[in-house]
Amino acid sequence: MKNTIYPCLLDVLPSEIIIQILASLDYRQLLRCRSVCQHLNRVIATESILQYTIEVAMDCLVPHQGDKTVAYADHLSKLRRLRKGWRTLNWKSKTSIRVQGSCNSYELVDGYFVKVDIHGNILVLELPSATGEGRTVCNENLSMIPGDFALDPTQDVIIFLKPDDRQQLSPNRMASVHVRTISTREVHPSAARPIISFDVTQSSVWGNSFYRVLTQLAGDVFAVFISTGAERSRLLIWNWMKGNLIFDSNVHPLPEQTFSFSFIDSRSFIATSLRDSGLVHIFSFEDLDSENGPTHVATLLMPELNEYAAVHQFSTHCEPFFGEASTKSFSTLKESRLHVMTIQYVTVRHFIRTDYTLFIRNQVFLNYMEDYKRGRLTNTPVVPWSEWGPKNTRFLDQATQYSWLRYVQGQRVVCPSKDGCVQVFDFNFHPSQPQQFSFQPGITQQVWTTPTVLAANDIFKSDVESTLPYFMSRRTLTGDYDAYMIDQERILGLKVENSQGDEKISQIDVFSF
Repeated sequence: MKNTIYPCLLDVLPSEIIIQILASLDYRQLLRCRSVCQHLNRVIATESILQYTIEVAMDCLVPHQGDKTVAYADHLSKLRRLRKGWRTLNWKSKTSIRVQGSCNSYELVDGYFVKVDIHGNILVLELPSATGEGRTVCNENLSMIPGDFALDPTQDVIIFLKPDDRQQLSPNRMASVHVRTISTREVHPSAARPIISFDVTQSSVWGNSFYRVLTQLAGDVFAVFISTGAERSRLLIWNWMKGNLIFDSNVHPLPEQTFSFSFIDSRSFIATSLRDSGLVHIFSFEDLDSENGPTHVATLLMPELNEYAAVHQFSTHCEPFFGEASTKSFSTLKESRLHVMTIQYVTVRHFIRTDYTLFIRNQVFLNYMEDYKRGRLTNTPVVPWSEWGPKNTRFLDQATQYSWLRYVQGQRVVCPSKDGCVQVFDFNFHPSQPQQFSFQPGITQQVWTTPTVLAANDIFKSDVESTLPYFMSRRTLTGDYDAYMIDQERILGLKVENSQGDEKISQIDVFSF
């Protein structure tokens, strides 16, 4: 009997159908398909839509949500251009912007730089890119003087925090938040309550002044975190679309000596504490109707300290949250966002303060949230540093401090330097993948895969090891800058003037990739 040889289905199907089928797969499935046969490998390697799916996932990004008429080949080209530019610090253009007026508060989000001065004048700049010019969206007076603000360009929302200055000496001081649009500075149409008021807690040390205040947005919620000095900090969380208060730590207190706060998604947050050797608390407020307040999911312990050492400051910072995917550039996947924790220790014996920086991915906190949701955490676990820290973090001794925020974007951090250089740490680093190196003069690149060991000293009771790999790029600049900021496509070099104790941004140099 003669054997009949049937043709392979891949050989008879039109390539358009094969591509359409493959386009429905995620990047892991596409990578597996590449090992099936040479034909599939060739199709996936040459089709821009399939390569785009793989590469945008490998960069831990959300696919571009811009103009649907733009070809995938163009998106892929932009993705590769940005990746290479960041690794080699080879920007395509530099634009200098002169800035007038003081700087009472500021933000850099998704290509917008916004600042408000001490007189309530707001400046909104849409920054230039490698392919387009920038513009001034507005430069006007708000008819109020915000103490802080937060914005989300993907929802066209900006939220101003305004303390009532008329009641500064009163024990019953009030403050308010104003929900407006970035585009018009008018009331946001999705806000159920355009103005939300709350009382300011009286402190025995600072009265009712705002010693330190932070406003954050995360989708449909926003938070105001207020520190009034050495006493218990206060955190309030609202749903800005519904106008209802979700959480007030005056009712459900935060842990003692809480120093800073950050969302990890729109229904959970972390809070750092100065107690003991330093603590990171994870909270969930998934149940918005709970009368018991947020659920304390877990507590992570920092490395143990010596008897005469203490935590003096413990701040955390990450990129702003978007309610929607950006239409201007690539957004970071939620789990891949990097938290940068700056910790200042003091040794009581010698009264010496030393600064350290801890880098950790958001995924670490989300894993505890996932265990909680799946019922794996019956009680609030207290997790020692040895179980969560060494494999998931990089703990560095930092000689210089961050004086301006917005130095984190995705998994990249622009680090302060006093020697005329700009340096970027990139934690989206896979040692097994080929790296892009530059051999241009003035550019230094280095791969860090070996552990960092902070030796036992006056601060730490024993050696502290951390292993999170990263790629460091460093470039010598011709000008001096007082601070750096970054977003998806740019480094901002700030020139700052100090007049009678007030800092003023005089110039912003925009380096676009």
